[in-house]
Amino acid sequence: SIWPYQPPMAKREVFERYKRAFETKTTFRGREWTLIVVGDEDDFRPQYQFVILSSLLILFACVCLSVLLWSSQRRTRSMQQLRRDAEKEKSDIIIQTAQRAAKAERELNDFIAHEVRNPLSAAISAASFV
Repeated sequence: SIWPYQPPMAKREVFERYKRAFETKTTFRGREWTLIVVGDEDDFRPQYQFVILSSLLILFACVCLSVLLWSSQRRTRSMQQLRRDAEKEKSDIIIQTAQRAAKAERELNDFIAHEVRNPLSAAISAASFV
């Protein structure tokens, strides 16, 4: 059994016999009770399996957390790069559209200057002779 039966003994004997003893008093249904908890001498030895297992668990948790943070940062950097590329592509499209509009405007002005203004000037000059 984990807790072998101990015959009743006086409180003074308990504290003399066991180095690790804790006493607490409580009242229940009008009666005062004294509870004494005693620890065996062997109970407080470090258990190396528990220490090693706990250390491995903490190490595993740290590795998992590191991988999670690394992948999160990588994903964030990737999203930022995609946003930068999209903004650059958008600005390139805006510049190309503006250049095409400027070229179309120049061509329209050239057309108006050559095909419309010159014959119109000739017609006005001819009308002024009349």
